[in-house]
Amino acid sequence: MYARETLEEENVDKLVSDLKAQLPNWTWESSHGEITAISKSTELQEKIRIVSTDTNGPIHTYVMYEVRGQQWNKNTEIFLNKNLPGRLFDIFRGNATTFSCIEGEINDKIKTALPVFKTKLLKAFEAEEVEGLEEDTFISTSAVSPLFDQSLSNSHEMNMQLGLRKTDRLGAKTTLVVGTPIITIEY
Repeated sequence: MYARETLEEENVDKLVSDLKAQLPNWTWESSHGEITAISKSTELQEKIRIVSTDTNGPIHTYVMYEVRGQQWNKNTEIFLNKNLPGRLFDIFRGNATTFSCIEGEINDKIKTALPVFKTKLLKAFEAEEVEGLEEDTFISTSAVSPLFDQSLSNSHEMNMQLGLRKTDRLGAKTTLVVGTPIITIEY
């Protein structure tokens, strides 16, 4: 899960001070206009980045929060349902834009075509395809699903992306990535 927000430059020092007080067990580093904080948890990795950039004019500061895990289990579910809302409230001062991605693999012992997987996944998410790209070993689809409320923009109704990639090597598998509203990782 990934969230970000633009921050007024004058609020940076106060935000950093507040976060250091709330998260004293995190590792804090500062380098070249970027402040990074990383949790010391082993199951889920949380990271906060505060980045200031000079774009030939005013300085823009972004606050970014990311939480990653290698597996889905009961602890992950508890964190996302109980701890995440409070963490987002502590970090962000307004309405943060939130993205989430999940990546998995499908064992290809039974040779199933990618379009079949795509159709089943769209059905599982009750999604309608908006646009897509299909190749022999790769499918990327943008869709709209009633299960997600955040849309990419007011003018472009899309709140989900689906990526499928099949490898033909020994032990063939299909990699599956679902992102809402967009995929934010490489696939």
